[in-house]
Amino acid sequence: MAGLLLLAGCPLLAQSRQITGQVLDDSLRTPLPFANISFVPVGEGAALRFAMTDQQGRFRFKASGAAGLRMTTTYLGYQSTSITLPAGTKDTTLQITLRLHPLDLAMVEVKDRAPPVVVRGDTVTYQADAFREVFDWKLQDLLRRLPGMEVDEQNRLRFNGEVVQQVMVEGKPFFGGSSRLALEHIPAEVIAKLEVIDNYNAVDFLQPLGTGNQLVLNVRLREDKKRFVFGDIAAAAGPEKRYLAHPNLFYYSPEVSVNGIGDLNNANLEPLSFSDVIQMQGGMGRLLAEGQAGLSGLQQDFMPYLSPGNNRSGRSQFGGLNVSAAPLPDWTVYAYGLGLRSVQGYRSLSRNAFWQQDGAPPVTETRESARDTERATSNGKLSLVYDPKEDYYLSLESDLQVGMAEDASTLLSQTVQTGRDLFTDEHNDFQNHSHTLEAHHKFSGHHIGTLEASWQQRRAEDELGLQSNQPLLQGLIGSPPEPNAGLSHQGQTRLSALSTAYRHYWVLSPQNHFEFQLGYRHLHSWAQTMDNWSAGNGTPVLLPIDTTRFGNGQKLRLEDASARLSYKYTRDALEGELGTTVHRMQWWIREEGQAAARQRECLALPFAKATTTWTNVGEFELGYRISRLFPETEAWLSRATITGFNQLEQGNPYLRNSLSHIWNLAYRRRDFFTQRNWYLQLSYALRSLALQQRISGTGIDQLRETFLLRDAGHEWSFRGRMSQKGDRLEWSVNFRGRQSAFRQILYGVNSRVAEWQAFANPEIRWEISKAAALRLAYSRSQRWVRQQGSSQARFDQDELSLSWEVLPLENLQVKGAAALHGFRRAGQPYDFYNEVSLDARYQFDGGRWALTLQGTNLLNNRSVLSSQVTPFSFREYEVFQFPMVLLVGLIWRL
Repeated sequence: MAGLLLLAGCPLLAQSRQITGQVLDDSLRTPLPFANISFVPVGEGAALRFAMTDQQGRFRFKASGAAGLRMTTTYLGYQSTSITLPAGTKDTTLQITLRLHPLDLAMVEVKDRAPPVVVRGDTVTYQADAFREVFDWKLQDLLRRLPGMEVDEQNRLRFNGEVVQQVMVEGKPFFGGSSRLALEHIPAEVIAKLEVIDNYNAVDFLQPLGTGNQLVLNVRLREDKKRFVFGDIAAAAGPEKRYLAHPNLFYYSPEVSVNGIGDLNNANLEPLSFSDVIQMQGGMGRLLAEGQAGLSGLQQDFMPYLSPGNNRSGRSQFGGLNVSAAPLPDWTVYAYGLGLRSVQGYRSLSRNAFWQQDGAPPVTETRESARDTERATSNGKLSLVYDPKEDYYLSLESDLQVGMAEDASTLLSQTVQTGRDLFTDEHNDFQNHSHTLEAHHKFSGHHIGTLEASWQQRRAEDELGLQSNQPLLQGLIGSPPEPNAGLSHQGQTRLSALSTAYRHYWVLSPQNHFEFQLGYRHLHSWAQTMDNWSAGNGTPVLLPIDTTRFGNGQKLRLEDASARLSYKYTRDALEGELGTTVHRMQWWIREEGQAAARQRECLALPFAKATTTWTNVGEFELGYRISRLFPETEAWLSRATITGFNQLEQGNPYLRNSLSHIWNLAYRRRDFFTQRNWYLQLSYALRSLALQQRISGTGIDQLRETFLLRDAGHEWSFRGRMSQKGDRLEWSVNFRGRQSAFRQILYGVNSRVAEWQAFANPEIRWEISKAAALRLAYSRSQRWVRQQGSSQARFDQDELSLSWEVLPLENLQVKGAAALHGFRRAGQPYDFYNEVSLDARYQFDGGRWALTLQGTNLLNNRSVLSSQVTPFSFREYEVFQFPMVLLVGLIWRL
């Protein structure tokens, strides 16, 4: 029997009793699922607790203490009923019957307390007042109390184990749907309801097709907070001239809404993450679909500007404005803008072992590095939507990203043979903009058409200067002009892409439909690099390209015409999709001084997926597909190109799509009543194309890593998550693993390489009482690498963390966290480092004001440790950490 969903905890008392039963229709005697039952202790005020019936109308409630209880049962369309259990009542089993309401629902005035949770179709609605506590300051604090909701330490939001993909306020995206910005900035006190909507689609008539549907959270505000400015302003300061300023203001009305957030600090606090930016761009799926103009461009140009990470110094300035308005009936305008500027200093120490051929002892190196960076970036988006809620939907969206970075680095490298000093100066500028048009039309009950067109353009320029007391790129380019010669590198990239796709859905029935798609994509990129040597006194030294293998100009033009046909069906407990996509591709590569290389390729990529659901067992999914990966622009260059610190890459102008056969088996079980969720997935990928060779090399002293990369190989992977949330105890286990094998050529030797990775993370949270809670987590990761003819290398990484939350006084909340990290290479002792943080808040004046104390790295830990195992080397990193921070501040609620 499915268990009870216990929706609110109660204080620990000496006695407890269990109340069970079933809720039935009075006349038909059929069970009523999702009925709400509230329990109010007699004589103890309005300390509401409640339960909900399962699919069979059954419930179970564990009551603490011997006080009397008033039970009220409600169900939509039925008359509510109340009974009182007298004090001292022992374990009790009840049968509760409800009568249909004799009046039209539209005429019924509900005067009693609203049910805490209502489940209706794909929407679960929570009444915020039933869960809110006095110290619930932000949305994330409130969500942790809701049944079925999880917020982890990285502020990832899940419902029934599934990741929530978008957050909205009053049905409008909050900063592009960013969950983290919403969790950390929306005040808990202004929330009236929280709606979790499964299978959400902004286009109503596409929702039944299951195309682009998402799991979203919609925040409903209290009526008294609409048409008023609300929010909070925080300011703090501490030793070493640390400071923090954080305004957070909101205005909502049916016509216009405005959200403004800001952050100014020099305490290494992260205002924005890379996952936030991905959500703002429409999610990972959309970026992958855009190819080089999507995710790869975002990673290269935007990601380095966001996260402070571990560093010795840092300050940032961040601001954002989100606006939505309805200037005309059926028309809505959405816009947001973000700006971030940061100055950071990184310091690290690494110990590297480079494996040699024929089993020779590895070459070891100690490397000290320092890097100072200044970065600035901004991102803005404007969307115009026409949605008459009938048979039409139209949207136009424009996105702009601009950024720059300045880096100055010093590296000291020491091997047995020699020492080296390397100095670099780097400057980068980028600009991305994209425009997307979507038009959807429902021709009839059986035919729906949708047109999507987008244009993206990316421009990037970079300059790099290298200077050393030893030859640069030794062993990779022949003999440099002199030992202390410098090298200057300049690069420019231009990329534009136009994509169009028309999809037509032929709906045979609500459970079956065909999808036919025609698409066309045109991509044009241009890259130019100029590399010159200079003598020790700075005089330029020009060498022929054939000698240096430097300097290149390249143009790529790609045309991809595609057609897709699929059939999606549902029959009883079975749901499936079967289809294929056909691509006809042609592309031209032209390099400076060389004839153009032209290639054509036709691909048929079939796919199939079947899902079946068994009652009381769960959902099983089996899938197969062939995926393709088109090489990045840099992979085509036949001449060597500087791609990073003292490193070269040489591509292959005759590369083709890399194909993979992917099989996938998944099991999922989600139970809103027991709050027990399971997800298990096993995948196998076979890369079928074996001759995609590229050369990569690093020239560090005597270390001449020149090797060919091959894409052929296979990979097994598994991942899973199990969790359960009870009235006081909540636990979860995350795990994943991967095994891959491929062939490569290293030092001219063709060898087989095998890699294994494993990770597990059990976590438990215990609410000891209303005034105290503990969270304990442990994680362990391992990685092995074995190369043919050499010994196996392995490293282990462990983390044990404890966090707590206590209310020592009525108006005082104290949160703390401590973590112990261990790291070792197999056969060697562990190296440890620790992290301790504290956050305290004292509220006064009815919660309008709060005093805060915030501390990070309280033990003033010097550095954090990590490692990297590759088929070519083993590296141990020690990254120096930001010193201890203590901030005392004040928060004012508007």
